Amino acid sequence: MKQLAVIVLAVAMFSAAFVGVASAQPAPNTATLTPFSAEMNFMSQAGYARHLNHQQTGQWTPFTP
Repeated sequence: MKQLAVIVLAVAMFSAAFVGVASAQPAPNTATLTPFSAEMNFMSQAGYARHLNHQQTGQWTPFTP
C-alpha cells in the first residue's frame, strides 16, 4: 500500500512538472508591418494576427471589438 502511494505521488509530481510545456505562443509582431498591405495579405493588424494564429494552432481566436 505504501508503494502504491509513492508511485501515485511520483506520477502526480512528474505530471505537474510538465503542465507549462503546452503554454500559449506569443502573439506575432505586426507592429512593423503596414496594415492592409500585400505583405499582410490585405488584412488589418488584428485580422492578420488572428490569421497567423489560426495557421499555427488550427483554432480561431475570438474577435473582440
